[in-house]
Amino acid sequence: MLFETFLAHPVVVVDLTGVSSVGMHGAGAVAMCCYTAGRLDRDLRVVPGLALTALAERIGAAGVLCRYRSVDSALAGPGVLVGAGARGGTRAAWAGLG
Repeated sequence: MLFETFLAHPVVVVDLTGVSSVGMHGAGAVAMCCYTAGRLDRDLRVVPGLALTALAERIGAAGVLCRYRSVDSALAGPGVLVGAGARGGTRAAWAGLG
């Protein structure tokens, strides 16, 4: 769903601050989408939260993530908000990630 969302929109914000556990497959999917978004001239803004940040640092992939410190900083421009930590009242459309 993340891949399809950023293909359809030039700016996508992924809020993972409410995610308490991230596995290798989930982290790999986010990293691959960050890499692909850059190659396709899309802006994928990831707010990783503690779980993804810890895993990315542990496996040496922290530099791969297109990350922001907060949802507010990531929402500085137009976008689509995707993720478990989504809040009402943002300037973004909602598309849930399961």
